[in-house]
Amino acid sequence: MTALATPRMGTEMRITALRIAVVLAITLVWEMVSRLGILDPRDFPAFSDVAVSFVTTLAQATTWWAIGNTVLGWLLAMCVSIALGVGLGLLIGPSRFLTKSTSLLIDVLRSTPPPALIFILILMLGTSMAMKVAMASFAAVFPILIQTLYGVRGVDPVLRDLRRSYRIRPATAFFRIQLPASMPFIATGVRISASLCLIVIVVAEYLSGSPGVGSLVDEVRRIGDFPRMYALILLVGFLSVGLNLVIGMGEAKVLGWHASHRKGVRR
Repeated sequence: MTALATPRMGTEMRITALRIAVVLAITLVWEMVSRLGILDPRDFPAFSDVAVSFVTTLAQATTWWAIGNTVLGWLLAMCVSIALGVGLGLLIGPSRFLTKSTSLLIDVLRSTPPPALIFILILMLGTSMAMKVAMASFAAVFPILIQTLYGVRGVDPVLRDLRRSYRIRPATAFFRIQLPASMPFIATGVRISASLCLIVIVVAEYLSGSPGVGSLVDEVRRIGDFPRMYALILLVGFLSVGLNLVIGMGEAKVLGWHASHRKGVRR
């Protein structure tokens, strides 16, 4: 066991060291580009200045209030997207007629940039939480819907034959066969949508002035506090990583029975 674990641990340590080296290299280049004047330091402050501003920004109550608004909007939009995406996918997927008749509409809607809808949504909902949740839900629902459709279509034919042979009731087949078989696909859609949803929430806040990290970025940009602006942008990145870790832990709990989440299974 130890002999098998040692090479794997060594590989993981090398990967971790490489990731750290890449981050350090990027920060060094960032620092030098600003300090040497390759880019105007007023518009592109040095990383050290941004790092100091990052720490001071985290110490401010307004930052945490903005983070709370953004995370709440993200959570609401994800709940709406999961409910709609999974519900519609499980409804449309089993029917060939519904799949073919809705494919064009789904392709057109998912190709529409969410920011293109912001002025319509502002007219209808104002610069409220509902506006940015609607905009983010529109963007995040399609990865979940499409993955759910793939999951429903990808049910093992043997399981379908088994359901017909034993005359399993549709409701039982749905909860025992169709839904479990679709769950890994749904989880993939949720992971994709999580980052996309946060991006659209922040963009909606920036464009509309709705309370959140996005509007705070616009506020500090207007007054010319560029180190803080970059600090807030970094904060959005860390926030995305944190939310994805939460999604990953939830996925591991829900799909603990699946081969991809069982310990000792090769990926």
